[in-house]
Amino acid sequence: MQSLLRASRGLSRAAPRRAAVVGHRAVASQAFAKLTKVATEELKYEHEQYQSPPISQTYLKENSEWTLDNPAGTVTLTLSKEVDGKTIKVQWQLTEPTDMGEDEEEDVSTEFTVAISKATGQTLTFFCSTIPPEDGQRYMIGSVGCYRTKEEAANPMAYSGPEFEDLDEQVQESCDEFLGEHGVTPELCDFIEATATDKEQSEYIRWLEQVQSFTKA
Repeated sequence: MQSLLRASRGLSRAAPRRAAVVGHRAVASQAFAKLTKVATEELKYEHEQYQSPPISQTYLKENSEWTLDNPAGTVTLTLSKEVDGKTIKVQWQLTEPTDMGEDEEEDVSTEFTVAISKATGQTLTFFCSTIPPEDGQRYMIGSVGCYRTKEEAANPMAYSGPEFEDLDEQVQESCDEFLGEHGVTPELCDFIEATATDKEQSEYIRWLEQVQSFTKA
């Protein structure tokens, strides 16, 4: 009799726990279904709204000496070309689109670097950012780093050079002319800004696709 009583007590204690587990699974299943639905709807909306900026195609057609490296799943874009035995790499990262009010002027700025390397590894790196068009100028230089090797240039702790505005005006003018001769133009800045926001949008769509795939699996 006592053994039967113990057994019945054991069953009565186990039943609420089992009910709780089943209830938890039901809630989790509902949340998963909701996530799947929301991700699918958002993905559909983004696909319908997405438009690739025209300059992302026209610039490369008109400047075929540049090669664009834009790996999916990363945040960095790279333009590269060879000029007179030197390798030129322009790099920038994705940026979120600016959502401005009706009475506000859009002020877009994208940071980018221009690294010019010799075969020996010596590298001159310009740390720049785009600015709104002003007297034909579309970018400003923050600093200029000079490195003995490509490894040194790639080191995030390496000295990035003095503040550009502190340099002699003739040095500043020479740097601007040097970049211009190596392809840093207002059109390039337009391309950088357009592809930076487009990259963010395309990566967001890719992320939604991955979330949708995960929830459906």
